[in-house]
Amino acid sequence: MKVFALIILLLIPASVKADTLDFVTNVSIGSNIILQTVDMNLTTFIIAKNLGKEANPVFIPFASNPVASGIVKSGVAVGISALMLHFKRDNKVVVLISSLAINGLYSYVVYHNGQIAKGHY
Repeated sequence: MKVFALIILLLIPASVKADTLDFVTNVSIGSNIILQTVDMNLTTFIIAKNLGKEANPVFIPFASNPVASGIVKSGVAVGISALMLHFKRDNKVVVLISSLAINGLYSYVVYHNGQIAKGHY
């Protein structure tokens, strides 16, 4: 699917491509924040209900405290998005591809966490 989106972007004329590329990149970066927020909420729910544990080794030290976990995960989401927005000025296509890759990863994480939480809320 990502390859298909990239091919479409490459076929758009240059005058339209710049605005479209900015728009698509911004939407993708916004989607990163949304997916990371859903991951944070589902992970907190799963831990609170003793259905599972935090799998990301970076966040394991904060998993037992929902407030600390929320602060750290939110900080990481905002930090990643801020870096992407900063680098977007010079490397729009690279940032878009990176953002789509992160979206793919977090889509799987949210799906997986949703399957664990399914039927327990």
